[in-house]
Amino acid sequence: MKIGLTFPLDYSGISTYAQHLINELAAYPDLEIHLYTTFSRKKKLANAFNNSPRFRYRNIFPNDLMLGPKFSNITRFIQNMIWFKESLTMDLIHQTNPITATRWTGRTVLTVHDIFPLYLPAYPGLKETLEARHEEIFVRPKLIFVPTQFVKNDITTRLNVPAEKVCVTYEAASSNFRRIEPDWNLLKKYDLTPETLFFFHIGRSDYRKNLERMAEAYFALPAPLKRKTEFVIATNRFGDRTSLNQVIERGIKSGEGGRVKVITDIPFEDLLNLYNAALGFMFVSIAEGFGIPVLEAMQCGCPVITSTETSLPEIAGDAAMLANPYDTDAIANAMRQLIESPELREDLRNKGFERAKQFSWKKMAEETLNGYKRAMQS
Repeated sequence: MKIGLTFPLDYSGISTYAQHLINELAAYPDLEIHLYTTFSRKKKLANAFNNSPRFRYRNIFPNDLMLGPKFSNITRFIQNMIWFKESLTMDLIHQTNPITATRWTGRTVLTVHDIFPLYLPAYPGLKETLEARHEEIFVRPKLIFVPTQFVKNDITTRLNVPAEKVCVTYEAASSNFRRIEPDWNLLKKYDLTPETLFFFHIGRSDYRKNLERMAEAYFALPAPLKRKTEFVIATNRFGDRTSLNQVIERGIKSGEGGRVKVITDIPFEDLLNLYNAALGFMFVSIAEGFGIPVLEAMQCGCPVITSTETSLPEIAGDAAMLANPYDTDAIANAMRQLIESPELREDLRNKGFERAKQFSWKKMAEETLNGYKRAMQS
């Protein structure tokens, strides 16, 4: 089977998904795998896969802004024509990012990670883009892959997409996330010591991640608990943290103790050590299509507090504490219980190890390949 896949070279969650999928598909010798990118990015694409000869690297597309914003429609037309030509030589094309979906008539499948921008605050223009490309994303593909049953239900109920057209392929955490003895010398840069009890969070600075309420919940803890704990938030450098900073300033002014640290651009080794050293992992998001960090933390033996909303109960199962992301008191109560009960932490740690084992990229690739076969028959 000849398949072509798009691979976003942007280090996003979508690129993480695509890279794991492509690497796992490489294990199937009957697949001829073509990876697509723009004219100038072939080397970068090949480097992302260690120049593996298993793949064919195809830099056949113009960049979206090749002719400038004024003539983007012309560029889009050229891209569509190239896709149409490719469709004549491929058995199947898999668009891993819905934003790049194109108007061509060949056999295609597509991955949609969530549709939150259609009804929740999102980056400017994203909602309009998804609406403008509704047909390319939700109508034309033979099959739509989604990471959770929640996303499937969201698409079928809000957009009236037939349920049989949507296939759930659960994602996973990388096996690189594992239990280790924390390297406190490495964590000194964050002013953390073996005596430091701290909660940890990693995620973008945006509405859905709910950073402000998690920080408010931390500062709502009883003063004695705040004085003996910290909250470390790892996020992107250039996100808007105005509201979060205001919450932190108010907490400091209260004079009851507590410390929230915001760190950015952390390398993998630091992230692995932070997961392993933390008292608990906070991921009480308003909305997630999957929530890979929940599984990362579980694989590292870090007890998890997550959200009652969207896909997160589906991923966490009974291996995490669940809190209403809109209820600061509920979040604070979960944090308090985790601080006060070593038995609870141990129970969640053990359940987390077992829960994380239920997810694997290998299984996801197998389910995706089954989806390809379905699409070929439709």
